[in-house]
Amino acid sequence: MAYREGAAGLLSENQRIRGLISSVIDIVLLIAAYLLANFLRFNWLPFFEEGGAGPALDIARSPMVALGWAGYAVVMVLLYWSRGLYNPSRLRGLWQRSTTIAFGNALGVVGFMALLFVFRLQNFSRGVMLLLYGFSTGFLIFKRMIKRWYDRARNRKGEDLRHILLVGGGDMAAEYLLALEHNPYYGFHVDGYLAPYANPDLDVRYLGGYDKMEVTLDEPGIDEVVVALPTEEGQWIGKIINPLFLFFFAVLIIAALLSPGAAISSVEPTEAYQNGSFFPALIEGYGTMDAIAGLAFGIVVIDVIRRMGVDNDDAIAEDVLSSGLLTGALMALIYVVSIVVGAQSRGLFELSENGGIALAQISGHYLGRAGSLVLAVTITCACLKTAIGLVTSCSDAFSRMFPKGLSYRAWALIFTVFSFLISNFGLSKIISYSLPLLLFLYPLAITLILLALFGNLFHHDRAVYVSVTAFTCIAALFDLAKALPANLKTALHLDGAVGLAEKILPFFDISLGWVLPAFVGLVLGLVIHFAKKQKVA
Repeated sequence: MAYREGAAGLLSENQRIRGLISSVIDIVLLIAAYLLANFLRFNWLPFFEEGGAGPALDIARSPMVALGWAGYAVVMVLLYWSRGLYNPSRLRGLWQRSTTIAFGNALGVVGFMALLFVFRLQNFSRGVMLLLYGFSTGFLIFKRMIKRWYDRARNRKGEDLRHILLVGGGDMAAEYLLALEHNPYYGFHVDGYLAPYANPDLDVRYLGGYDKMEVTLDEPGIDEVVVALPTEEGQWIGKIINPLFLFFFAVLIIAALLSPGAAISSVEPTEAYQNGSFFPALIEGYGTMDAIAGLAFGIVVIDVIRRMGVDNDDAIAEDVLSSGLLTGALMALIYVVSIVVGAQSRGLFELSENGGIALAQISGHYLGRAGSLVLAVTITCACLKTAIGLVTSCSDAFSRMFPKGLSYRAWALIFTVFSFLISNFGLSKIISYSLPLLLFLYPLAITLILLALFGNLFHHDRAVYVSVTAFTCIAALFDLAKALPANLKTALHLDGAVGLAEKILPFFDISLGWVLPAFVGLVLGLVIHFAKKQKVA
């Protein structure tokens, strides 16, 4: 054991020295980028002012500015250190490190320019700053490219390989081994793994259970231990954010219920809800996207349960069903009290354009200025947990669908940025723009959910799924066309198709024209299923 501790300490010290040397080189490169940017700007590029560079050259020659950039270089390296840029981990690829450098340098240069403004040196050369960003980013990335080439050359010769003991034998361990297989130049060699039982899908040596950990580490040759077990990260979402949401939401709801603006019976419903309110409410419910999100969340929920060690499908179904029923009941309660408060507020305010405006009016009326804070915390907690769930589930789904494409992190970044941009259009516009697409997607989601629930009756035959989905998809396209803006519908020459659908599809006027085609698809699919069954018999 003393040998292991001494070897581990020596390895850790060696890694720290390497990181320190790398950081010093980066400081030198950042200073060199500053000098080169100034040299090129004031010797090779044309000046903006006739007869010289004017105040910009004086600023560039200022020892204080040069000293400030040197200090900036040190600060940037410290920030990069905190971001793990000098971490010896070989699983941080060149692209990830380069992205960190590019973003970090962009923020750093902007911050340096802000300091120049603070010290009233606003006449500095913008061209120098542009060159500075390019050179500093290029130098740091190029240095890592050279180091990467050098390390890979040594790995090809079998040098500098790090021997890994893998702890865990489940999906995370398989993903880790797959990453090493696709990236052999990381220079890792997994000597074996510890797990409660052997996994035949893992192509490495099984060393025993977790009780063998100490004995295995006593043997020479293991450089690192990689733990590939499910973590508890993300549980704070349920332990902190959900209680915060429920508390502040309860404050707002109780305040409104204790002093209603009007009795519900005295509130006159809008025209759409005066007769047959169920179907308009159903279509309005599409806007919540709960069913579509549920399909995406279901992938993550089941995956998390499996990673907890539950392999029995019946047990997983029981866990998902029980949690789903509890969640559904709580969501129904939240929706009902929200509807009651909204209806009672009609005695205080006119009908608002969307629920966001209504909540802002209600919170301001009952809680005053504090209402804005209460509503902000409530909406933030409600939307944050949903956003986290959607980003993670969609990123996980797309990374699984396209295993050779973008990574999970890349998909998460894309979905996050895209959602952020879309959110700035405003709630009313998002609802109006998304309605046609929701009228197309929701019928598909509803039929898939129903088929999955009752799939045991036809053994989840693919023919039934394909038949129902195909018929539903065709009918849902007409609902999509009907909901398009009038000018776009005319430009695409869809008025005739919509008119035809109104004549032949029952319930098309209430956006449920897909129901009968879905039923026809179900009957056809079942006929195909039983025909195949008789042929096999």
